Amino acid sequence: MDGTLWDASEEVAHSWQEAIQASTITDKVLTKEDFMRVMGKPMDELIETLFPELSKTEQKELLEDCCKVENAYLQEHGAKLYPGIEQMLADLKQEYFLAIVSNCQCGYIEAFLEHYGFGKYIADIQCFGMNEVPKGENICLVVDRNRLEDAVYVGDIQKNVAEFHGYSMTDEKDMKRMLKAIPVNPSECSFLDVGCGKGICMKCAVESGYGKVAGLDLDKHLLGIAKKNMSILKMDVRLINANAVDFDGYADFDVFYFYNPFGRSVFEQVIEKIKESQKTRNRDIWIAYYHPVFSELFDRAGFELKNEVKDKTRDTTTKFYYMPKLK
Repeated sequence: MDGTLWDASEEVAHSWQEAIQASTITDKVLTKEDFMRVMGKPMDELIETLFPELSKTEQKELLEDCCKVENAYLQEHGAKLYPGIEQMLADLKQEYFLAIVSNCQCGYIEAFLEHYGFGKYIADIQCFGMNEVPKGENICLVVDRNRLEDAVYVGDIQKNVAEFHGYSMTDEKDMKRMLKAIPVNPSECSFLDVGCGKGICMKCAVESGYGKVAGLDLDKHLLGIAKKNMSILKMDVRLINANAVDFDGYADFDVFYFYNPFGRSVFEQVIEKIKESQKTRNRDIWIAYYHPVFSELFDRAGFELKNEVKDKTRDTTTKFYYMPKLK
């Protein structure tokens, strides 16, 4: 929202100063410039950046007070709406499903919609305050619960795009390190990259000696790029255009790679289908899960966490899960 639909930095600074003046926690004076530096950050990062001198308890209490005053102020007064926003929303609404995802507190998006009467254009909303997870993960949740097959994210902060894991590429060197950490004989195993994108992980799997390599993706455009890339590299891989929930070929594969290609609900269904595929072909199953946002789903499904390797490119890890063949 901020920096995309409106500029509320001055109004937020004003409302927070009102809340601070009524508080006994601090007498710090905040400016519009202070808020322009932190707009778009998750609320826990925002309050810590603005008030590093306060304890966690004091930060939490002050944040609650400030957000309450802020929501009421914005609902009554609004902020600086960018030119042409309503016409743009009205035009897009004619053909597209529109949702707002923000790192804000609960009530902030609602205040925006209520003040301008924009609720008629927006079909869904999600914010940090609802579940305390970053915007990238919330984008996945909105895509998942509304069963969107093709989604476009528009925003003003590059980090949000990187957080949207389903559209981010694994570093080649990191991928090769991950593959080496899986204790299998690659020549005797088949590998499936679920959400394969342009094919970099398939390339690494082929170069690592896997006997059969495939990639599954719902996006035909990305698969087209992957096909061209594999052709240039003269690599024999299988490209599968399918919805991961509907795909029935998991029994053909032993090793699976995930980099958060979808939200929690879809992920849970896919994990169950992989587990059930043992009944079709009984074998050991290995999972390499990069940036494990939903790792508890594998724990819950009965997979055993065998290893965890820290990434050298990004500040994250890969978890390696194992399920032995049925007895």
